Amino acid sequence: MSYSKYYSSNFNNSNQTEPAKSSAAFGASLKSPIKLSEGKKPKNSLDFNSLKYPMDISSEELGHYIVFYLISNSHGSVVNADKEMASRVGLAEKEAVLYDDATEKTKYNVKDFRKNNDNDEGFKYQSSLKPENSVLSSVPTHTITTGAITLYMPQNVSVNYGMTYGVEGTELSGQIVSTLNKARKQSGVAAFKTIAGGVVAGAIDKTAQIVGDALGSSGLDVGNPQKILSKALGVALNPHEEQFFEKPNFRSFSYTFDFFPRNAREAKEVHNILWMFKYHQHPSLDGGPGGFSGRYFKVPSEFEIFYYYKNDVNDFMNKISRCVLESLDIQYSADGQFSTFDETRFDSGDMTVKGAPMTHIKATLKFNETTYLTKQQIAKGY
Repeated sequence: MSYSKYYSSNFNNSNQTEPAKSSAAFGASLKSPIKLSEGKKPKNSLDFNSLKYPMDISSEELGHYIVFYLISNSHGSVVNADKEMASRVGLAEKEAVLYDDATEKTKYNVKDFRKNNDNDEGFKYQSSLKPENSVLSSVPTHTITTGAITLYMPQNVSVNYGMTYGVEGTELSGQIVSTLNKARKQSGVAAFKTIAGGVVAGAIDKTAQIVGDALGSSGLDVGNPQKILSKALGVALNPHEEQFFEKPNFRSFSYTFDFFPRNAREAKEVHNILWMFKYHQHPSLDGGPGGFSGRYFKVPSEFEIFYYYKNDVNDFMNKISRCVLESLDIQYSADGQFSTFDETRFDSGDMTVKGAPMTHIKATLKFNETTYLTKQQIAKGY
């Protein structure tokens, strides 16, 4: 059952505070914002440490969902900043550490996002993906997981496999290859004569083509001699073109999610989910070598994406290697109407998030894999 159907048919359960609303009702709510209640923690929640939507993501009615792991750039101070961001959204604990000299330093304890945290339902975490087919495979730049997001399975999930082939003319090349193959079976003077004859024959063919082109561009209105001859004889010159394999294409994955917060707790969760996607999509700016402050970007985070069914990865769907988030499109007026709940606020680290959350937000995310695939990866389920 899709999430949209589930949401419509179960909108009035114990964890929801408002009935389903049409677009017209969204418009009417502009003058009378919907009131948000705090809501209760669902009994059947995905218990490992993750931001999630909806809050009852692992319920039997849904079953299918996607887990996004956020992998930080391990160079410099990026990881510490990412851990601090994780603490803002409740994914890390802020600690004060005292040293021998009585100085105090803040530490952000990021829980193990790869492991099951007191989950009695048997959720199976996935180990970090090895960045294969990359020049940096032996010295990976992204090694620390500082966040996890779990979302329902959207509609229209697909995968595309593609290869790049180039077209080249092979008339003379094919003749030379044929000549060399013939000469390989000979020796001494015989092989030399075969090679010389083949090259000369190819040169003669090329010379004839050059002469024909010269006649066609002599200034006389004679047209293209080769094409005229071809038309007269009812034949066409074989261009001897062939497809040459060049490379496998990088895959991309696009997902569109509809967020309908049902209470204050879920509105906060949706805000934090989009906040984390935006944060990890972007680079940081830091001082570079030689004191050139602000001259160098620290590259953005990478992502690992897993398709789940209930408590384990769904092997009937393709696996995905390391990805980057290329684009993120957020629509705050997803129904063509700008509609909000009433005012609410919550603390996030040293700042307060306040205002009126939207009743419906649509977000489209496009991910690109960072490495190409070969038979070795396809054999493993990619």
